[in-house]
Formats: sequence, C-alpha cells, structure tokens
Amino acid sequence: MDCHPERESNLVPDLIGRLALQLHSRRGEHLSIENCEIAQLDSRSHSDLWAIQGNQLLFSSLSARNHCAALQFYHENIEQSGLVSEAAAFDLAHELWRHEIGHADLAAGRFLALVCDRFNVLEAAARLIDSGEREVFHVLHIVEAALKYLPAITVDELCTITVAQHPKTEGDLAGGMLFRVIEDVLADRPELAWPLYRHLMSAISDPTLNLATSALMALAKAGQVDEVLNRALADGESENILLAQAALWTVARLLDAHDLPTAAQARCVEALRKGLGHVADNVKRAAMRSIGLAARRHEALRNDLIDLGKTADREALAVVVHHLFMNSEAVGRYDQLPEFLDVLITVPLDLGRCVDDIDLVISQLLKGGYRVDLLLQFLTAWVTRHGSLKIREEESIERFDQTVMVLTCTQN
Repeated sequence: MDCHPERESNLVPDLIGRLALQLHSRRGEHLSIENCEIAQLDSRSHSDLWAIQGNQLLFSSLSARNHCAALQFYHENIEQSGLVSEAAAFDLAHELWRHEIGHADLAAGRFLALVCDRFNVLEAAARLIDSGEREVFHVLHIVEAALKYLPAITVDELCTITVAQHPKTEGDLAGGMLFRVIEDVLADRPELAWPLYRHLMSAISDPTLNLATSALMALAKAGQVDEVLNRALADGESENILLAQAALWTVARLLDAHDLPTAAQARCVEALRKGLGHVADNVKRAAMRSIGLAARRHEALRNDLIDLGKTADREALAVVVHHLFMNSEAVGRYDQLPEFLDVLITVPLDLGRCVDDIDLVISQLLKGGYRVDLLLQFLTAWVTRHGSLKIREEESIERFDQTVMVLTCTQN
C-alpha cells in the first residue's frame, strides 16, 4: 500500500470515504449502502473500487471498501489533525480493528500502512511494547493486521518486534498468532524469508526461535519444500542448540502440513528419532514435541510416543497427553489406543492440566461409542494407581467431570 496517501485521497470522493466508514462501523462485510446524497455524484463517477446505481453505492469487494475507509479515516484523523504520536496512531487503528475482527481484509492494517511515511510501524510497535506505554496484545493485534499491507519490511524490523514481544507473551497461546501472520506474509515475500533465516542461523535466540521456523515454513508454502527440507534436516544436526530445536520443529511441521514423498518422510522420521538421543536436553524436548505433532499423520511415530510415555518421564507424558488432546476427535481410530490408555494410567495428578485434558479425551471417546468397558478399566486403574495420594471419591469425580457426565447421560 502506498505510503503517500495524499496521492490517492483526491481519487476517492469524501462521500465515498464516509459511506465506506459507515459500512465498516456496522461490523459486517456489507458492500452496498443507500444514501440520498449519492444521486448528487456524477453517475459516471466510478472506478474499479465502486459503482453507483441510483441512490446505491456498491463496492466491488471488501478490500475496495476497506481501501476507501482507510483513506478517509487517515484524512479525518491524521491529515486534519497534523502531528500524531505513535501511540495515538495505534489507538486509532485499534478503533478500526475492533469493528472487523475475523475479517479477511482489514481497514486497520491498511490505515496503519498509510502512516509509514511518518514513522516505522514495526519499530514503533516495539517501542510501545518495551516501554509498557501500551499493553502488548493491544499493539500486536494491530501489527498482525498491518503486516501484509506494509510496503516494505526488513529483517531487522521483524527481529526487533519479535524480541520486544517475547518476554510479555511467553507461554501465552495468543502470542503464537504473530508468527502465523508473519509466516503468511513471508510466503508472499520469499525474497525476504531466506535472508531472514540466514541471519537467524548465526543470530538465533530464544525470542527468535519461532521466527526461524516461520521463515522456513513460509518458503515451503511458497513452493520451496525441497530446499526447506534439506536446510531443516541439516540444521537439525547443528551444534547451535537453538537452531537445532527450530529445525526439528520445522521438520515436524513439514511432515504434518505437506504430502512429502516416501523417501523424504523417512528422512524426517529418522531426524526426529535421532533428536531424541541428542546430548542437549532442550533438543531432546524439541524432538519429543516434534514427534507429538508429526504423529498426527504418521502412524509409525505413534509407537515412538508410546515408548516415550512408558519411560514415565514427566515431559514425555505431557507430550503424549497433548498429542491425544489435540487429536481427540481422531484417537478413537488409533490401532494403538489401548497402549496409549496404558500410558495414561501413569500420568500423575500434579502434571499441569494433563488430567483435565485426559478427561476431555475419554469423554470424547465415550461420545464416539468407543469401548466403554476398556475406558472404565482405564478410569479404575488410574484411580487405583494414584490412590496413595488419598484422592477422595468426590475429587475423582471433579477431575473427570466431563467423563462422568457422559457416563451418567448414557445410563439414563
């Protein structure tokens, strides 16, 4: 999007812009609006963005409507008010964004792209997060909205915003959205993705670990699967522990998201299994999590998960539970489900929210008509095994409340 909105503002009549904003405020994706003032416009006043039919204005697409709305919003709030602070610009964008959450095209992003001649959007976002002047997700929602509309993005800018948000989003699932958006943007700009990854090969850190995976997965989306696979497999054996972690996760995502040739699948599976024997604990953990992801589509790796669970290692058990939880609608079709249930019996009560996740899995299996006798055996065995914790009967019911609810409904 042009960073010089004054070049385009004269091409969009004020009435068209105001009506675009009016449609936007209705929170929907409506493209037409009636207004008696429309008739005052020359009926030949049209463009690829809109058309006029009597008193009705018709936008050609949501992106056309948002383009006009963003220009009008910029004209009303930036051009007419003179200087505006970085924080104020993000607040204005947030005002637009809250009316279009979930839309495929975003006026908020288009608006923020229009101010890029006044300040660097990504660097400004990092400053607002670092200083605490604005709440981190207040800023990130707008960054995510704006990224694909920014006319230029640099490696340094992506690293800067990634590092700034990390300490305030670590462990929050919502923080992952930024990397999904970056991945989509880089898929359309592969000329940026490779330099970004090459930079991270030597400069990777905890905050930029996910950024490295996003860069490679973007290139895979852009059709460079073979190149990405070879790079990830090579870096999975790197002496750089962080790079190896990012590479193994990339290998798992390639297995999960792409239909790789049989030989390539075998290379990936071998790399993940090899990662389990790495001397660095963090790489071992990355390999476990990667196997947990890739096992969704690759049955052979489910046996690896079962073997990991049988070690009774707490992190391994957590990976097994997470895999079953994330694939709860499919696990009833697993040939190895009885073996998985045997592993779940060993999951302790104090392993995070794992018991709650198991409850969901078991309740889903019951709803799906899976063998009630086997599931009841599991529940009995779990309570018996952990009886030394003196769990009262009512506490067991609370722990497996969804399962008990399903069982109660099926008996009535």
